[in-house]
Amino acid sequence: METRLLRALRRHALTRTLSSAERRYLAELGRVIGYLPGTYVFHESQPRRAFGIILKGSLELRRGQRGRPAVLAVLGPGDSYGEGSLLDDYPHSASAYATGPLEALEIPR
Repeated sequence: METRLLRALRRHALTRTLSSAERRYLAELGRVIGYLPGTYVFHESQPRRAFGIILKGSLELRRGQRGRPAVLAVLGPGDSYGEGSLLDDYPHSASAYATGPLEALEIPR
């Protein structure tokens, strides 16, 4: 198991209070996913499928499917996305766009 995954889970606000065994379980359950610059991690109104912690790179959270989307936030290493997938079955309220090469630990719901 990769030390960097455990480190990311130990540092993140939502997972830092978990036991070491629970963080190891999440690291084993999760997978590291790479996204090319200019690709979408997910689209607004799609079903939520995973919780992710950014390991490298950055992404923009965007809202508005047509025309020019509004940038709601820019996330970088240590930040997370898809937290709502841990809580409910609602679709994404925004899109996530990789602004450069992106690597994230994604844990399926």
